Amino acid sequence: MDNDPSRKHSLWLCPSFPHFGRLQNIIERCALDYGTPIFSPHVTLLDGVYGTGLADTAAALAKASAPLQITLLDAAAGTSYFQCVYLIAHKGSNLLALNARARDHFDVRDAPPYMPHLSLVYGDLPREERTDLALSLSNSDITFSVDSLILYETEGLPARWREIGRYAFNGR
Repeated sequence: MDNDPSRKHSLWLCPSFPHFGRLQNIIERCALDYGTPIFSPHVTLLDGVYGTGLADTAAALAKASAPLQITLLDAAAGTSYFQCVYLIAHKGSNLLALNARARDHFDVRDAPPYMPHLSLVYGDLPREERTDLALSLSNSDITFSVDSLILYETEGLPARWREIGRYAFNGR
């Protein structure tokens, strides 16, 4: 599937099963309790990608990359809509190296420092509510395998996001 070069895209790393289902349930429960959007659990590898040929670039990156493990640590309360409440991901050397390769492949030079995380809530909740929710969701210590890279169009709000393609890691 082709991408619209004027729209924002992101590269995602999704949890393997059964962790995907467990995290999806937390996201859905929070959405019902707090009136926030439902979205698929993922660790964003790279955000703010624009241009043509993104699917080919994502496929090339995945072909040269090996599967990896991601460990999620404690929950935290953020200050932005897309980082309202999230699980901090361990900055493992394989994950950081993959982010650096993604920045090179997609020629992203001006992105902020990488802060790997898996969001559980998107929204503008009051600070105390975010903090209390993060405390209630802490002590996760989830480790999952990632064997593919997913290219998503992430322009606008989550209800409008769409998967462009999924690319298996084939490297070593």
